[in-house]
Order: sequence, then C-alpha cells, then structure tokens
Amino acid sequence: MYNARILKSFKISESTIWSIEWSNAGNFLFSSGSNGIISIWGPVLKTSHQTKNFKSNYDQKFFNGWKLLGKFNTLLINKTFRSIGISKNVNNLSVSNFSGELLLCNLENYISKKIFSIKITSRLIGHSAEIKNSSFSLDGGLLSTCGRDKTILIWEKNHLRNFQCLFVIDNHESDIKRIIWHQSKEYIFSSTYNGFIRAIGVYSNEWRNCLKFTFDSSIIWSIDLNSQGEFILVLTEDASFFFCPIFRLSQIKTYILQNMKKFSIILFENESFVTFKFSLINATLIFGSTTGALNILKKQKNFSSFSKNNIRYGKILQDKNFYWLKNEIFLPNSSPESILSVIWHPLNENILASTGKNSKILIWFFGSYV
Repeated sequence: MYNARILKSFKISESTIWSIEWSNAGNFLFSSGSNGIISIWGPVLKTSHQTKNFKSNYDQKFFNGWKLLGKFNTLLINKTFRSIGISKNVNNLSVSNFSGELLLCNLENYISKKIFSIKITSRLIGHSAEIKNSSFSLDGGLLSTCGRDKTILIWEKNHLRNFQCLFVIDNHESDIKRIIWHQSKEYIFSSTYNGFIRAIGVYSNEWRNCLKFTFDSSIIWSIDLNSQGEFILVLTEDASFFFCPIFRLSQIKTYILQNMKKFSIILFENESFVTFKFSLINATLIFGSTTGALNILKKQKNFSSFSKNNIRYGKILQDKNFYWLKNEIFLPNSSPESILSVIWHPLNENILASTGKNSKILIWFFGSYV
C-alpha cells in the first residue's frame, strides 16, 4: 500500500516557477522562474540525510528544517529563467533565459557565516531566441543547449575550465523542447514541438544527426532515459506515453530506435500531462498535468485486472520490452494550477518535488508508511 504526503511547502513571490533541480547529494534544491531570481532551498543546520531504510517521520523532521537559504537576482529586467541544468560531478548550474542567454554558475557556501550564494562564472551567447533546455554530460565536460531558434549547440570545457562552442546543429524543423545525454556521452537525444526525436552523435570527429523519428506531428512535451540507457521515454500532448527500446549498431556507432510495433504505449484518459520524470533508483514515474494533478506509476512484474481497468494501452502486450505500470497514486488536487516541473530526489527513492504556476514548491514523501 503506497501513500503520498507533503513534507514541506515553500511559497515564493507571485511568479511562475519554471524549473526545480536537486543538488547531486540532494541536500539543496534550486528553483528558477519568471521573476529572474535563482533560489536556494535547504536545511538551516548542517545535518545528514539517510539514504537507506527511509522512514516517513525521519524525512518529515529533516525537511521541517528547510528554508530559503539564499537567492540570486541577476538584475536583468524581464529575464525569465526557463530551465536549470546540474553538472553531475560538482555543484555547477546552467540557467537559461527567454532571451537566448545561458548563465554558468557555482554554488558558494560560506559555512562560518552561514551564507549561501550563487556566483556567475560565465555567460554563454550563441542562441538567437529562448533556450528551452540545457544538459550536462555525465562527466561535466560537455554541455548541450537547445531552443526556439531550432538549433542545438554543443559546448566543451577547455583547459581553463571555460566552455566554448564546439558544434552547431541547425537543421531541426521546429522549436526544440528537450535535450538529454545518453550515458555513453557519445550521443544526445532531442525532441521537437512537431513530433520529431533525433539521435545526434560523434562520427569521424564531427557531431551529426544519426537518426530521425516522428510521432505523427504530435507535440512532444518531454523525453527521458532509463538508468541503463536501454529505453527512451516519450510524453506527447495527447497524453500518450511511450517506452521506446533502443539498441546500438556497433559497426556504425549509432543508436537506432526499434520499429513502431515494438513500442509500449500507455494512454491516460481525461488528462493533459506536460511533464514527467523517471526515477533511476526504483523505476517509478511521476507525471504532472495542466490541471494540477500528480500521477505516480510503478513498474510491475505481473498484470492485474485492477490496473487494466484504469489504464488503456496498445500495441504488442506480450512483447518482452513491454513495461507494465500500475497507477499507485493519483493526487487530483496537488496544485490549483498547472504543474510545470517534477523531480525525484537523486538518492532517496521516496522523496520528490513538484512546482508550477502557483509559485509554490512542494516536497513529497511517496512510499509505504512504517
């Protein structure tokens, strides 16, 4: 039996929060939005947070001590921050805005004075319009950005630890909504508003399009990868969700999505999802909708008549690549307005955060109470 409860709620100014991200250790939470401010949330006192054998009451006590530790105003008028990216090896941030500018920042912690601040280390200029998404490679040596100008820029860290533009990929048909790195670091996947997914990789020392696949001109709201990089997960505007198996052809060093008949499709009725996140720890999915509802689904080993009555699904159900997901939690009123960002805690499989248009950040416990 699974339950969900709010551990902590943060309310900021009357502005939309577009993005939230945990630090690598999960001891801080970053937020950005339409007010042009990057906020840092975390514990007032220096405490450790256990990552195994979680208990709801322990997590409640830990997050009760959280508050706004600091905020950084860039003093850029009307500069809405669209997304935040986190480098996996250090607490480096990439923050993008609606004007095509990317800020690279470091988190600075003056323990003796209990001061937390964000320092801009560089500004990357290359896009001519809004940057929709930015993403670091796993080792932090490469950075990819995409946006409304229909281009992808790949940046590389040089010997001075500064990022310089390495390649520009500009043959997309429409705005690029999302970009993610494959675990191998050799490939990135992008998704567009007109329903295309691309795999872009290195071949003969050049970045180039390896593959293009369409979802019938349906807007793709978000994409993600599972922990092993074996599936690309796709959410489209008609509330269809796809597990798309991918495999590698070693002789040409590229990734190819398998034929459409191999896809696993889950359709949600009467919902309009705009964001989702896959937990790399426990194969659990969280969806946020335009109505403010949260859905939490967990991978199952066996089919059940109860789940079949609640989720419609298509294509080949007996396929070995099919994922059976059970809707464990449905929270229809988790937010009065649209949920724009959801994120799992990087170490604690029972903790997640959500935010959106109502200017409120919620930290949730999900699991069995003990």
